[in-house]
Amino acid sequence: MRLETSGLGWKRDDEGKIRKVRADGKDSMKIEISPTWKIFILEDSYERIRWFRERIPEATIVSTAEDALAILSQGSFDFCFLDHDLCFNDAAFPDRPGSGERVAHYLAQKGFVGSAVIHSVNEIGAMRMKARLHQAQIAPFGTFEVSLV
Repeated sequence: MRLETSGLGWKRDDEGKIRKVRADGKDSMKIEISPTWKIFILEDSYERIRWFRERIPEATIVSTAEDALAILSQGSFDFCFLDHDLCFNDAAFPDRPGSGERVAHYLAQKGFVGSAVIHSVNEIGAMRMKARLHQAQIAPFGTFEVSLV
């Protein structure tokens, strides 16, 4: 896997405030994935699922934390894309069983050694997930492109 980043995700501005960096063509993360890798995607938005499916047709995609834990407990994956907010209520209560944070915690406990991208646009939730899954990159959805190589 090769990741090229140019300061994507969140940055501190001159006043020390954290702000989201948008994809604009010049500053996009390029994620290159081998077609032989097992890819896992946690996402509940139909539009984003369609976006991922167009780029990674063989990926395993689930939309709930419960389904994610069931699938992840049965096998291993080389690369994970993880969302945080899996429904409106989970955004307000990030420690509830339905958020992506639970999945990140599970992967960390399991000793996941693959690569991961936290693609949530929820800044606080994404940072909490990264605190649990240290090797993960944060790249809000829309700030990266995926291609099979």
